[in-house]
Amino acid sequence: MIIGQVPTDVSESTKARIFSPYWPWFMCSRTTEYNPEYNDSIRDELSGEDPQFMHTVMDNQGEMRSENAYEQGCQQVWEWILNDSEIFEEFSDAEFNKLRRIKMNLLTRKETKHLYHTPHVDFDRPHWTLIYYVNDSDGGTYFFKQKYNGTRQKLEIDKVVEPRQGRFVLFDGLTYHTSSNPQYHDTRCVINFNFV
Repeated sequence: MIIGQVPTDVSESTKARIFSPYWPWFMCSRTTEYNPEYNDSIRDELSGEDPQFMHTVMDNQGEMRSENAYEQGCQQVWEWILNDSEIFEEFSDAEFNKLRRIKMNLLTRKETKHLYHTPHVDFDRPHWTLIYYVNDSDGGTYFFKQKYNGTRQKLEIDKVVEPRQGRFVLFDGLTYHTSSNPQYHDTRCVINFNFV
């Protein structure tokens, strides 16, 4: 796992555009799809589900669904991370030019009985995930010690990363992870980039 930070001018302009009153958000009844026949998501005694707002920029097949959302909300962040961040120097350009999915998620303040949402992986084959935090908030991202291997596993918390504006986390996408609702801030907004 690698944690980085984009400059303030990038994070401020991105936040201003996404938090515009004209930004289109779509309501989802839950944060994670769960099917007990598959092991790409694993419910446990600490997890539960809540509604969230989302905006699909690029769908699961890698098709661009919202060019405007990419240009206004994602492009500046993604290009800075690719071109100006030293983090990607150890990887080949090819690895990070094959975006597979881009999704924006917005959670609102909500008291819950569960600690976090359903632990999951975004895809069940090798990939990378980068989570970018649009605003300062609470509602940490939980990372687990276990990686997806096709079997049901008992998950153990490894690390919790708190949302801070401009922060990003790059990790092996087969690592189980999940979000949680903010309890003290009004909103928690992230951009989720998946690539192969």
